[in-house]
Amino acid sequence: MSILPGEHYTEENRPSTLQTSIAVLQWIHFRLDGLRIDRLAQNKRIQLASGCWHIAIEHSQAIVVLIDQGLHGSALAMQRPLIEAYARGLWLMYCASDADVDAAGRDQFPGINRLTKDLERPGASDWVGIKDMWWSRLCSFTHTGYQQIGARLTAEGLGYAYDDGEISQALG
Repeated sequence: MSILPGEHYTEENRPSTLQTSIAVLQWIHFRLDGLRIDRLAQNKRIQLASGCWHIAIEHSQAIVVLIDQGLHGSALAMQRPLIEAYARGLWLMYCASDADVDAAGRDQFPGINRLTKDLERPGASDWVGIKDMWWSRLCSFTHTGYQQIGARLTAEGLGYAYDDGEISQALG
């Protein structure tokens, strides 16, 4: 699946997962941008949550563009802010108190531990499990930790040795 930075896929050699991701994100983009949400103008909670989700979609689009251009390290680094934007939107919409919403409007959000704990509800997704399993790995990609560094150290020297499974997961 992998190509080198500076190269890019063509329609003929794009993996099906990349083709599907492009199609889905184009579909979302054309239906979301400019969408009128009647309560948006009057409700700070909906404004902030919607803004978070719009950012998450843009991060998804960026991941696809970066992978399509062979910039896998940067694509993998975008996974953490994507998940964080999505989770913040959920938290703002369903968990945050009015005071929390006001604080978020001043760029004061809780840390990931409180955020995921607040998102835990019976029958809801396992946010604490997701955080426990993936967060440190995602931070390593985002903050130039060993996940990023190690993928550039090959037997031949500096290069690109990102795992195709990680790239496919980023597209998913």
